[in-house]
Amino acid sequence: MKSTINIFFIFLLTFFNNVFSQEYKSIHQADKETFGLSTKQPSLFNPDGKDIIPLNTSKTSGLSHTIFGYLPDWEYKYRSYLRYDLVTHIGCFDFVVASNGNITNPSFWPWTDIINSAHNNGVKVIMVAVNFKPIEQRNIIKNSTARQNFFNNVKSIIQTFNLDGVNIDFEGLYTSIRGDTLNWFLADLTNFIHTNLPGKEVSFAGP
Repeated sequence: MKSTINIFFIFLLTFFNNVFSQEYKSIHQADKETFGLSTKQPSLFNPDGKDIIPLNTSKTSGLSHTIFGYLPDWEYKYRSYLRYDLVTHIGCFDFVVASNGNITNPSFWPWTDIINSAHNNGVKVIMVAVNFKPIEQRNIIKNSTARQNFFNNVKSIIQTFNLDGVNIDFEGLYTSIRGDTLNWFLADLTNFIHTNLPGKEVSFAGP
């Protein structure tokens, strides 16, 4: 009887851990659901990114630490207030990643004016690859076809728009995906990007 109760108790702990971890919404997800644009808005600039300039590597911020600021597309209208002297990186939020590894650009993309201003000031501009659905995240990470498609799309976006790297923002991951599985995925992505695009950065938005 005691062993049966123990097994049942362990089952309940596992069940509630999985349920509540998947129902929890991060501030990124909550803000997107509250403030996000219902329809994609067109760019004010050339959609092929030909007008985007590279990073001015001779310009330094003078900041003693890396300061990474996320900029969601619904805040794009406030771009004239950006302080490039207060950040080292701007994360363009959000490039939505589908289960098959395809990627949808944020509204108003490309943000040519922001990218050029940032690059002129020596500030790196990073694409933020986002998915908040655990079942889709699992497929992107574990399905080799979806994973390679995602890697190729990240590479293409960085190259096309002269970006400085990618930030992976997969939130609410299944417990089974965390740890080694996620680490291997990020290591593979990092090796792929560093091999094909030397000098570009790969980071992860951890909890």
